[in-house]
Amino acid sequence: MTVTEEPHSAPVPGASRFDQRHLIRLHQVGLLTELPYELGPMPSFDFGPGIDYDLERWNLVRRDPGTEHGFSFTEEAAEVFAGVDHWDWAVWGLALLYDERPRITVDLPDEMMQYGLQYALRDIPRVTFMITVREDIVTVILHNSSRISIDALPAHPDPAKQIGTILRELLDPKGQWQPYPLTGEVVVPLETVTQAAVRRIDPDGPGRLDLEDMRENYAYASEFTTAVENAKTEASAEAAEQSEKVRDILTGSGLSQRPARALAELLKVHNVANVQVCATWRGPTGKVALTEAAAGVSFFDGGDDEHRGVVVSWPMTHYGDDLWVTYAPGTEDAYIRAIRSLAGVAKSRAGVRN
Repeated sequence: MTVTEEPHSAPVPGASRFDQRHLIRLHQVGLLTELPYELGPMPSFDFGPGIDYDLERWNLVRRDPGTEHGFSFTEEAAEVFAGVDHWDWAVWGLALLYDERPRITVDLPDEMMQYGLQYALRDIPRVTFMITVREDIVTVILHNSSRISIDALPAHPDPAKQIGTILRELLDPKGQWQPYPLTGEVVVPLETVTQAAVRRIDPDGPGRLDLEDMRENYAYASEFTTAVENAKTEASAEAAEQSEKVRDILTGSGLSQRPARALAELLKVHNVANVQVCATWRGPTGKVALTEAAAGVSFFDGGDDEHRGVVVSWPMTHYGDDLWVTYAPGTEDAYIRAIRSLAGVAKSRAGVRN
C-alpha cells in the first residue's frame, strides 16, 4: 500500500511546508474555532515568531490591528480553511502501514522504563486524514509525519460518491492495487464480527526487522535458516488455527459455509496495511461521532493474484437499528457505498432526519 507521501496539495500556492505547528497557530490567534483533533493530538506551545512569518509569507494571514489577536485570513486562505472547522459532516481515519515499520531505538531513563513508557513509542507508520463537507465545499486534510496538506474542492451533487473516489485515490494514488478476489459480498452482524475479532497474526512469519534481530542471534547461516523456517511454520499454523476459530464463530452465527470460509481465509494472507474510516455528523446538539462502528480498507498480499488486493468493509443498518457489516472487493463502487452507508448511519445517530 502507498499513501501519498508528499502533501495532497498546498493550502495556497507556495505553502508546501505547512505543518502541524502552523495549523495550531491559526487556532491560537482565533482564526480557527476548533482544531481537527480527528487527525490526532494537537499540542499547543509557543512556536516563536518564525511560524507567524511563514503564515504571512505564504499569504495565508495578514496583520489586522482591528482583530483580537492581530491577524485575519487572506481572502484566498479563508475559503480553503473554512472546511477545517465549519462543516456539516466528515469522514476521518487512520492508515497503519505495517510493511513500512522502521527500526525504533528506545533511549529512556530507567525510571521511565518501569512505567512502560517505551511501549508508547509507535513503530508502525501512520497517516491520518479528514474529509469534510460544508455546503458546496469538500475539504481534504492529510496529516503525514507532522506535515499537513489541505485542499478545498467544489462539492459534487453527490458528495458521498465524490468522497469515496477521493479516499480511493488518497490510499492508492498510483492505482497499484486491485480489488481482492472475494467471491461476492459478505454481510455479517456487527456483534458476530466483534466476537470473532482476533489479534493480528502475520502468517508469513518474521517481518523485515524481526529477521534482522534473529540474524544477530545466530553465528552460523544454517542455524539462522532453520530458526526462520521454524518461525514461519509456527506463524502459519497459528494463523490457520485462528482462521478455523473465526470460521466456526461465523457459521455458528448463521452465516453459510462459503462466505464464512472466505472471510476466515483472509487471516492466512499477509496484511500489508489497514485503514479505519470513521464518521461524524453535526446534529442539533453539536458534533456526534459514530462510535460503535467504522468502515475499513484492508490491503492483503499473499504473493499471487489470487491472494492480493483490497477489501472494503462498512456498517449498515439491517432489521431495524441493528448494525451489520458488509465486506466487499475494493472496487471504486465499494468505496462509494462504504462512505454513503457510513455517513447515513452517522446522520441517523446524530438525530438528523432530513
